[in-house]
Amino acid sequence: MNLLNTFMEYDEILFFDCIDTEDKSGSIYLIPTTDLKTSGLVQNSAHEIGLLECVGLLELMGERLPHSTLRAIAPRVIESDI
Repeated sequence: MNLLNTFMEYDEILFFDCIDTEDKSGSIYLIPTTDLKTSGLVQNSAHEIGLLECVGLLELMGERLPHSTLRAIAPRVIESDI
């Protein structure tokens, strides 16, 4: 939810993240956030509000969407200690 203020404050935003994919580790992606829903690279979770949900909320609120892009890399291993 904290991303909403960022989206409304700037004209252009670049996000950095890792993506869990079957591609070769080190593969780099540059995806406009408007294309994330159809990319198949972002998984939705019922327990958190992420980038896609913020874009959707801004659209529902009638707010202007900044030009935003996700730059992501496929890591060798993704682990969680939780």
